Amino acid sequence: MTHNLTVDVKHSVESFYPGLSSDEVELLSKNIVDNWDYSHIYTTMLEDLQGYATFNKIDLKGKDGVETNSEEYYGFDVKANETVELTLHHASDSVRFDFYHQTETSESLLDVHIESILATNPDE
Repeated sequence: MTHNLTVDVKHSVESFYPGLSSDEVELLSKNIVDNWDYSHIYTTMLEDLQGYATFNKIDLKGKDGVETNSEEYYGFDVKANETVELTLHHASDSVRFDFYHQTETSESLLDVHIESILATNPDE
């Protein structure tokens, strides 16, 4: 069974502004589709899924496909405007951090700025 949500953008534009010309409707519809940010849809869907799982007594812990004990990669959810603080207690002498934004359909490397680094050697 497939469950899809589909939006007819052109029809929506025409419904919101029936006075637009067909060229204006076409241009605005194309702009919307070409520049649409789908991230809020996935955020809402995830929040709904978690709420429905709780309501239906379905435990989601450990079922998200993210391995938190992996030596190489660590994934976690970060909401908009949240600050992330990482503390590394043990590492080799060279450490590299790459940060990615991942959605259901894409993954992109983030151009990030690390504001402060504190390095100590616990053996000394």
